[in-house]
Amino acid sequence: MNIQFLFNQGIEKYQRGDYQGAILVFTQVIQANPKHIQACLYRGMAYANINQFQKAIADYYQTLRLDSSNCDAYLNRGLARYRLKNYPSAISDYDQVARLLPNHADTYRHRADAYWALGKYPEAIADYTQALKLNSQMLVAYLHRGIVYGLMGNYKQRLEDCNQVLRLNPSILAGYTFRAAAHCALGNYEAAVSDCEQALQLDPKKISVHMAFGDTYYHTRNYSKAISSYSQAIDLGGNIAIVYACRGLCRHHVGDARGAVIDCDKALELDPNCAEAYNHRALAQTLIGNYQQAIDDLHKAASLFQQQTKHKEHQEAIESIQKLEKRME
Repeated sequence: MNIQFLFNQGIEKYQRGDYQGAILVFTQVIQANPKHIQACLYRGMAYANINQFQKAIADYYQTLRLDSSNCDAYLNRGLARYRLKNYPSAISDYDQVARLLPNHADTYRHRADAYWALGKYPEAIADYTQALKLNSQMLVAYLHRGIVYGLMGNYKQRLEDCNQVLRLNPSILAGYTFRAAAHCALGNYEAAVSDCEQALQLDPKKISVHMAFGDTYYHTRNYSKAISSYSQAIDLGGNIAIVYACRGLCRHHVGDARGAVIDCDKALELDPNCAEAYNHRALAQTLIGNYQQAIDDLHKAASLFQQQTKHKEHQEAIESIQKLEKRME
């Protein structure tokens, strides 16, 4: 058996996107030569491409047993661990790559994504910034850094990063939708609507565009239009918890408390960890007069906000609980 010929066949299948076929061929190579480093690595990558991340990780481990300085194995294992939401282990792998290849921009971007997922926003910002020092054209790093700046309440920096994304490529839809959110937070509502309209021109059937319209209308207190936009997002297939939760909040504001509860119930059916749904349902329960149910929902919201490192929202939920408890005395 010509192992190199067989390995090349596996590479050809991998490059064509025939990952199952590639796995079969790489397995034959490994059976013939268990110390074939590239076959272990590429089989792991093929498994990752069909979302079999545990099997991918096992192959990356084997690759590293054979070659403890294999940057591709560390990087890809980090990516697989990230997909499995094992963010600390992913960061550990990215640390190894950064040590071995300190000028590899993608490593810092991926590590930043993991820090973001853990709510470690300053660390994420530092890594996105390092990635951009190494590659000033990395659109995704500008976009993700802008999002994280927004999560930190720094909307001016989010605006600047979104501006940079759109300077580099005016066709990036997310640049407009996230810039619209920054404009809203800064009170620039006309600019926010303009960005939503630009995004709509790029893709009128994109769910995120109608969500952005909904968020913008909510901030301008045009709750009826916000409800219409969120409904449009849902009609386009946006069976997403946060969309129902946001529509529920708007329904609360127009006095439709029961409609708000129904929307928040649907949000929690889709995602039992949607803190916003508990929070918004509590508002509707208060409007109905169900104070104890509202308090119960706020306790759940506060706990989830804390777990999700949303400190401002957590504190607001605690304050709402205290106000309701005083009302019930």
